[in-house]
Amino acid sequence: MKNVKRYEAPTLQDALYQIKADLGPNASVLYVKEIKKFRSFRLSCKKSVEVLAGLEEQTPALVNGTKLEMIQYELREMKSFMHDMLQQNLHSGRKTTKFSGPFEDMYQRLVSCDVEEEIAEHFVRNLKERLTDREANDAKLMEEALVKMIAQMIDVSGPLISGSTKIVAFVGPTGVGKTTTIAKLAANLTLLEKKKVGLITIDTYRIAAVEQLKTYAEIMGIPLDVVFTPKELLPALQKHRNKDVIFIDTAGRNPLNESQMAELQNFIGLDSTIEVLLLMSMTTKAKEIPEIFSRFDIAKINRLILTKFDEVTCFGNLLTAATKSRRPISYITTGQNVPEDIEAADALKLARLV
Repeated sequence: MKNVKRYEAPTLQDALYQIKADLGPNASVLYVKEIKKFRSFRLSCKKSVEVLAGLEEQTPALVNGTKLEMIQYELREMKSFMHDMLQQNLHSGRKTTKFSGPFEDMYQRLVSCDVEEEIAEHFVRNLKERLTDREANDAKLMEEALVKMIAQMIDVSGPLISGSTKIVAFVGPTGVGKTTTIAKLAANLTLLEKKKVGLITIDTYRIAAVEQLKTYAEIMGIPLDVVFTPKELLPALQKHRNKDVIFIDTAGRNPLNESQMAELQNFIGLDSTIEVLLLMSMTTKAKEIPEIFSRFDIAKINRLILTKFDEVTCFGNLLTAATKSRRPISYITTGQNVPEDIEAADALKLARLV
């Protein structure tokens, strides 16, 4: 064998093109190997193919026989390589479980819908204990049983209004829709339920946020106070004591910024009667939800509002929010329209979405 060279390319076909162009059509493939190179600071790797090829020194009498043998060899190698690649693709991302048949299928469906693996296993394990083999093979029956189990895990709360004046603060990361959500609730309470509502904003970081809430307040005929320091909050609350409900809009906070979280606590901690609603976007990754809740719980969260249902197609992360926070879900929002795109959370509806 002469002119033995090593080639690396994204795919086997690319490598064969390189070999043919470099060594000619009589080149022989000695071996094929898949290689992986991990990218720095990323949780992924780049795949490619390494091929060793060369030209075999042959006498004219042996050329035809050798060519046939090499073609057969290359075909065997390519077949083996493609089989390995296919098997790898089929099994990539699939976690080996103790389930089989319809139970394994249901587990994979849940995981593909962004349900965390441990939560998916919990549901499927309970399904396996409750259903007979005959019932498990009835897809509709199995799905309905699962929906009921999920609904039992999702805690939802009643309306915000109950009894005397209620003070409600809306907190959450930047961009989750706090101001728009407040406007939706305030409009529904004022126009439909004929409640007296007062608005206070401590979101003075963004001029646009104050102007947005001010515009909504003027349209609905609701008084609005802008508070810059914790000392100004108590007088503002006292001013609205004759209202049925007082909504407090807060600035979006970076949960990893300790000074911002401490500032939030300084405001909310002034009055123990303030009920705190944490807003979480459905676009948030499931693995980030526990950390967000943990950070914002410095303000002693009472309930959740899940936003941006219109921006996702998978809803499994709402189970993470419900189970890891152990707080009831009050409302969900489904768009930007005020006041239409908000509704009280319904456990069965949410379960069906999952």
